[in-house]
Amino acid sequence: MEHSLFNVQIPLKGEKCLVYNSLSTQLLVIGKAEYYELASDSYSPFHPRILELIYRGFLTPDPTSQYTEILSSDFIFKKDNPFIHLTIMMSESCNFSCNYCNQGQDKERAVLSADVVSAICSYITNTSCSNSEVDISWFGGEPLLHLDSLINYSNYIEGCCNNLGAIYKGRVLTNGFLLTKKNADKLYNNNIKVAQVSFDGDKLAHDSSRFVHKGTGTYDLILTNLHDVLTNLPTDFKVSLRVNVSSANASSLENLILDLENKGFNRFSNFVVYWGHIYDPTKSNIEDALDINDIVLDHRTF
Repeated sequence: MEHSLFNVQIPLKGEKCLVYNSLSTQLLVIGKAEYYELASDSYSPFHPRILELIYRGFLTPDPTSQYTEILSSDFIFKKDNPFIHLTIMMSESCNFSCNYCNQGQDKERAVLSADVVSAICSYITNTSCSNSEVDISWFGGEPLLHLDSLINYSNYIEGCCNNLGAIYKGRVLTNGFLLTKKNADKLYNNNIKVAQVSFDGDKLAHDSSRFVHKGTGTYDLILTNLHDVLTNLPTDFKVSLRVNVSSANASSLENLILDLENKGFNRFSNFVVYWGHIYDPTKSNIEDALDINDIVLDHRTF
């Protein structure tokens, strides 16, 4: 028997570990030595403990087959699906330096290539059907740093959808710094009609974490951009403000809502605010967990 490729092991204090299998969604607390010993040839494949862990997905005679089976089942599930939602990263490059960014600070500057977009179109062709809806979220980094390429790629994918008889819908996930009326017009005219803008609370909280250069806040400029866009673009161009919430800025949220109201954002029917919790990996609910900073891998590992 071998360990499943879908096992995620989290070491605990003492001689135990927590194991999560992302395929079976099972959790297991087990001794570290036993975890490795059970995957050796020391036990009969019919040992009750072995049979239990096979049933729960932690052990398997062929880890590779688990992987190929899930790829096959995923394709079957998605084949002729009436709805496809893909998130496409234009680049890791960004004009902000948020200290909590899960992509780290040393970002790759490589930009999405035409070959990858062509492969995405092939995937859409093989999995979607006529009258299906293809929803593309353009992501980064900051995708508006590469606006011309983004629009070209969006038009290419939309053309692929048109050939299939599928409906294309585009949205952009942005920090809002470059979401000027001019750039929003370009998005709107190329069928990208939703913008999600990340925000970090009121002016004090936002400017302390989201800046182009240290000490240079972006709160006022972004809200000016959004007000200009919402005032001048058609109402079917929708803007959602995703406010990142953590223990550091929770007390500032009321100030933000009051400021948005004072600035007149409550009159825009195509503007919404919603909250996004920021996960803090240093705060574990497992009482006997080790310091999680010792086991969190660098983001590029993933």
